Parts: sequence; C-alpha cells; structure tokens
Amino acid sequence: MRTPDTIQITVTVEWLTDDYVESHSEPVKMSLAEKLNDYLIKLGYSNDHVMGVVLRLLTHGKVKVEFREYRERLELCDPRDLMARPQIIEMFDRYLQQLNPEAQQEQAAMTQRIVVQPKRK
Repeated sequence: MRTPDTIQITVTVEWLTDDYVESHSEPVKMSLAEKLNDYLIKLGYSNDHVMGVVLRLLTHGKVKVEFREYRERLELCDPRDLMARPQIIEMFDRYLQQLNPEAQQEQAAMTQRIVVQPKRK
C-alpha cells in the first residue's frame, strides 16, 4: 500500500505581486509526507483544506495551492500514484494517526465535517 512517505511529488513555487506572477522557483522533488507536514503546520492539524489538497492531488495528479504572497503547484512524479477517494481518505487518516495517536483519539468523538447535499431528483 502506498503511503505519503513513498509518494513523490514535484513542487514549484510562484511568487505573486498583485496577482501577477513575479518569479518561479526551480521544481523541487520531495515526498508527499514532507509537504503534508508543512501544510499541517501552516493550516492546522485536522484541517479540511489539507485533506482537500491531498484529494485533488491524488485523484487528478496535480493541484495549485494559493497563499497570500505565493502559490505552489504540486504534481505527482508517477501517475501510478493516482488513487480513489476512499483509499486517499484511509491513507490520510492513518498518516495523521501515526503522527499523533493521542490527538486522533481525542478528536474521534468530535464532529469533524458536515456535508449538506441537495436532494437528488
């Protein structure tokens, strides 16, 4: 089974000035785990934004994440790392559990996300 440690991504940073791309960084190759750790610190441990980024990246192969002064383009190095949504959620949950088992147990009793969908016709 694939894990964030085994999935390799390429990250390119674009520095912005008034929504204008000022400069690009050279693409950097790293594991998904390294980028996840970065986002979990920046965005919060149980943040749905991090899950959204991971879902988009692993279902479509690439995603752009915008911050105030820059945006990052993440792309899978190997298209064979694409996964189905249930696999991604399971992998992400296991990864969070591995990082902090006590926090996961405390949060298990809390409502994490509520999705309201329109009635199907």
